[in-house]
Amino acid sequence: MRSCGCYCVFEARHARDHGISARGAGAVQSSLGEAHMSNWRSAGSIALAGVLNWAVAAGAQEPPRAEGATEAAKPQPARAPEPPSAQAVLLGQLCKIDIKGEKKDQWMRLPKAESSVTQHHLTVGGRSFDYTATAGTLIIRDDEDKPIASIGYVAYVRHDAKGGVRPLMFAFNGGPGSSSLWLHMGVLGPKRVVVSDPGPTPAGPYRTVDNEFGVLDKSDLVMIDPVGTGLAHAVCDHKDDEFFGVDPDIDSLSRFIMQYVSDNNRWTSPKYLLGESYGTTRGAAIVNYLRERAFAFNGLILVSVATDLEAIFAELPGNDRPYAVYLPAYAAVAWYHHMLPTQPAALEPFLTEVRAYAAGPFTAALLKGDAIPDAEREAVAGKMHEYTGLPAEYLKAANLRVAQGAFTHELLKAQHKTVGRLDARFVGATMDPLEKYSDYDPQ
Repeated sequence: MRSCGCYCVFEARHARDHGISARGAGAVQSSLGEAHMSNWRSAGSIALAGVLNWAVAAGAQEPPRAEGATEAAKPQPARAPEPPSAQAVLLGQLCKIDIKGEKKDQWMRLPKAESSVTQHHLTVGGRSFDYTATAGTLIIRDDEDKPIASIGYVAYVRHDAKGGVRPLMFAFNGGPGSSSLWLHMGVLGPKRVVVSDPGPTPAGPYRTVDNEFGVLDKSDLVMIDPVGTGLAHAVCDHKDDEFFGVDPDIDSLSRFIMQYVSDNNRWTSPKYLLGESYGTTRGAAIVNYLRERAFAFNGLILVSVATDLEAIFAELPGNDRPYAVYLPAYAAVAWYHHMLPTQPAALEPFLTEVRAYAAGPFTAALLKGDAIPDAEREAVAGKMHEYTGLPAEYLKAANLRVAQGAFTHELLKAQHKTVGRLDARFVGATMDPLEKYSDYDPQ
């Protein structure tokens, strides 16, 4: 449907200027509805038709007739047009809504930023202070000032900060596709959820306590949920998947950061950006994106760095580097679960030995590919068994290359258990004993 705001205002003014009665104006409205509102849902049509009658009638009153005048009285000289009535202008704005797309039942999808503000007190490490918590959304706009998305956030601002300008930290998790829940309620926020560590967390309700590991004593904090997570979503005719890409993800969060800083008058605050996992890749890109737009951060904090993806994804063809990087981590996990053929007394000296082997003989063996001699293959498999606890025959069958999902599945396979991917202290039941790789994380 085309925008009809201009027609609505024109018809109201035309009716008033030419002395058309409210009944006649209703006929104008009726024809307008037939021409421009045919694809509106009936409920919406009825509602707008009522508003239109009200607006036109209010803005198009018949001029008073002289006493004794008849219908055949001569028309009065034309008057200069007056500004449209408030009702007509309001109607014009209502009619500018373009109703189309898959969600036709939501015929008035006007994006609205909302927030809930509460006051709190926190005591950490013998220090006490008050702070304001704001949970809300901000509507970000494109370069043409059109709404494109509603970004969810939770902000914490300390009250009694003294000395200089209070720092401001923006933070998000990674994924991509993760909300900021994990950093928010586990690490950075003024409250944290108490969970068993390590161990399975039962269903709620959960207990929260003052977070002694949080950052609010040093910096104000804004936790951000990207589009498609938390309360964040696309608005108007946009869809969430438009933001599911490297560039639109960076662009949307950068727009949020700039708008939050402007709305809350924080331009002079030292500004920091913290990202976790994929959030480290996103964070570095946002710093560069905003620097090119005259917006500078004072610091970038990278948690669980994932900026060199070739060092993480061993599944990439011909990419052997992750296997050498994984080996010390595999050794530490096997040591923790007592799966080594000979258990070292201390972890650190053991890991120092494994790191040296991974960077030297093991990497050299991998680089030989199919040309590796059988004797060397046997020797390397034996050493890997010593360091990981995995059977030498399995290691040879895997061509000395054990992907992360294969390791978490194989280490405790005899116990029908799978170890955690992000925190290998966590253990869960193996979903499918016959699978080669674990595709879930018991954490």
